[in-house]
Amino acid sequence: MNKYPKLTKDVIKSLKDEGVLIEEEYYLYPEKQRSPKADIIIRKDSNNWIAVEIEETQTHPDTNILKYWEFLEKNKNLSLKLIQILGRGFVEGKTKKGNYVSRVNNCKFLKVKMEDDLNGRFKYVLEDLKDHGFNCCEDYRAKREEVKDKIIEIIMKNSH
Repeated sequence: MNKYPKLTKDVIKSLKDEGVLIEEEYYLYPEKQRSPKADIIIRKDSNNWIAVEIEETQTHPDTNILKYWEFLEKNKNLSLKLIQILGRGFVEGKTKKGNYVSRVNNCKFLKVKMEDDLNGRFKYVLEDLKDHGFNCCEDYRAKREEVKDKIIEIIMKNSH
């Protein structure tokens, strides 16, 4: 867990404190040298999982969706809901360069393609913290506890 940004670590701790059974830094392809990881996995049962990606530092959220396509292709018995939360790093790092809208559109495009291609085994929820009233850097520092609570609320609301 040492590579997580502080906010993600705090969210993981709070979820555990609330009794949510999670796995953190779950390696999707343990056989690969540099396997992509899921930030958080919640197993509803052996065949229905929820993955959470908190884009606190990631500036390419679309790549975090793509890694689940291959994972589900290799694990045909699984259904997965991905909850992706766009946070500070993504918003702060790319809005000035104009990539923000493009990356969000890529996420929405992948949602449609993957839900169709994977025959209902993939569901996708995209939440942007800007839509919840948090603005870039200032809010993440000044309202850290509120941001964490909002992320937990989003996860809990979509974990059904």
